[in-house]
Amino acid sequence: MKFIKTALYATAILSTFAAGSASADSLDAQSQVLNYSEQASEFDVLTQKVGKDIQQIDVAIWSEEGGQDDIRWYSASTDTDQASIHFSLANHGNRAGTYRIHAYTSYKDGSRSGSDLGSYRILPTAPQINLDLNTVSLQSERLAATGSKIVTAVWSDQDGQDDLRWYELNDTGRAQFDVTNHKGYGVYQAHSYLSQDGKMIPIGNQSFEVARPQLTPRFEKLSDTRYDVYIDNVPSHISSLKIPIWSDTNDQDDIQWYQAQKVAPNTYKVSLNLKAHAFTLGSYQAHIYGESSLAQGLEGYGAGLLTVDTISHFDEPERRITDKSSEGFRVSVSETDASKMIQSVSLAVWSEADNSNLKWYQINQATEGQFTAKVNVKDHGNKSGLYQVHVYVTFKDGSVSGYVLDSQELTASSQVAASPVITSYISETNSYPVGQCTWGVKALAPWIPNSLGNAKHWAANASRLGFRIGNQPQVGSIAVWPRDGGGYGHVGYVVAVDNSHRIQIKEANYKGNQYISNFRSWFDPLESMWGGEVVYIYPN
Repeated sequence: MKFIKTALYATAILSTFAAGSASADSLDAQSQVLNYSEQASEFDVLTQKVGKDIQQIDVAIWSEEGGQDDIRWYSASTDTDQASIHFSLANHGNRAGTYRIHAYTSYKDGSRSGSDLGSYRILPTAPQINLDLNTVSLQSERLAATGSKIVTAVWSDQDGQDDLRWYELNDTGRAQFDVTNHKGYGVYQAHSYLSQDGKMIPIGNQSFEVARPQLTPRFEKLSDTRYDVYIDNVPSHISSLKIPIWSDTNDQDDIQWYQAQKVAPNTYKVSLNLKAHAFTLGSYQAHIYGESSLAQGLEGYGAGLLTVDTISHFDEPERRITDKSSEGFRVSVSETDASKMIQSVSLAVWSEADNSNLKWYQINQATEGQFTAKVNVKDHGNKSGLYQVHVYVTFKDGSVSGYVLDSQELTASSQVAASPVITSYISETNSYPVGQCTWGVKALAPWIPNSLGNAKHWAANASRLGFRIGNQPQVGSIAVWPRDGGGYGHVGYVVAVDNSHRIQIKEANYKGNQYISNFRSWFDPLESMWGGEVVYIYPN
């Protein structure tokens, strides 16, 4: 068979046929249409010899709706008593309609004859139905004829036809709609019609099912204790998802409901921290519940199982030293999202090499999520120095971990309790000469008596009055240099101590400055320039 698509040739032959130059009903050949139906996309045209020998047939076919804009010629040669051509709607854009057929027979003696085989209606096909998540697609393989259209009525079996809606297929025979246009799960009806010349011609009745989604959680491990739980292929008619998760151990005592977050058009996610489930080993159930515009209330859409065989790594708890000052600091220990749960915290703090000022702090209860202890130098013998800080954490699973924190430099506090021997001098009015070193110390330490005389006699006179003296500096003590001060001695108030060769004091009459200040910063009190001798008077 030969397919000819020459418009000029077609016009010439049709004109001849219309003028009667070829016989429409020649007795030499007979043409007929075979295998035709309104629902078929293909048929055949057969020409059989009646008298003369047939050489070739040419068949012109076109749709009435578009004039001859889609005319196609089909040709076939033969050496037998018959010839046939095969018509396919695909050669005419797959567009349904009423098709005209003219057949022409060429004989071996050079003559021709023609036949008008009439009009044949081909109906469009009912659309194929495809459901993808929440979108229903209608696709007709056979398009509507020019000037007509395919329409489909869709409704669910639930509650009759109260959700019936009409959908019109476009020029490509396609329509889409969301199942949220309707209601309920189950069987849906789809009745399709050809709308033409004010008439609705049925072309097919179909049904399809909108099934309740079956969703399965997907677990992505981030660490030994954390997982992302994904729910994929969620249709848009589901507006939210809630995921209850619990371990199989002890029934559902650790159940947690998680609100899933939408992270992609059809994907939701839940962040799972096993800490919320006491780090239980074994199987975890994850069920999927959601709210849908096709249903009423919360309903189940599936479940999945996560197995946790072992947890080999936990984060360490957070340890911090805060609120630092020269006299103390605060130690805080708290859990993290991936650390074990804390039962209690023990804290060891000391500065002396022989542990003589070691103190243990026991914290059995958290405050606002933190196990906290406050350390003060006065609770450690009021001794200046570098303090060691060790933390021991007891977890709820019975294990214990120890941590060494940064050492902290503390200075002995000047706010020490007065002993009975000095209480009577505190209220005295300072009678030492204004601007002198003795006046300055009395102003800084009211507990020192007015009756101690010149600075060089202070240590001996204070000892006779019951004050304790020694050669080790302490914050809050009074330093006495018997050989300094041009024969009168010199005194100062100790405000900072690093060791016996490095202290700071406040004093008056230093280099003639008759007011109180810290003139020297850090210095060695035993240097020869200060007399090479120093004695300390202690307030307790």
